[in-house]
Amino acid sequence: MAIKWTGALVTAVSLAILATANVVVEAVSDGAVAPILNMLLIAAAAVGTVLVVVAELYRRLDSRLGVLSDFLVVRMEELESRLADHNAGLIEGYLARPNEPGSGNVVPLAAWAAKARSAPSADD
Repeated sequence: MAIKWTGALVTAVSLAILATANVVVEAVSDGAVAPILNMLLIAAAAVGTVLVVVAELYRRLDSRLGVLSDFLVVRMEELESRLADHNAGLIEGYLARPNEPGSGNVVPLAAWAAKARSAPSADD
């Protein structure tokens, strides 16, 4: 917010100085304000305006992303509450199963393939 108001202040001061300088110089003398001063003040006002616009867009984007992240958190918690109950029963049933020989053991794929090749098949 401070950047936004700083940009607005720079713009307002630059335009006020620009207008005052041009009016005073025109009223007092026949000359004109140096073009470099006019260009400098116009550039400062333009930069301040762009800064205000970018700061406002950033604030809006940040608030929208905050709302989106809150929505996603609520949705993920809802999904987790539904799926966690389903998976909890599956895991508890797996863990409560009586230990049978050969069940529940992790067998490497190569050992399983060798065991499957050595077992007699129905074709034999």
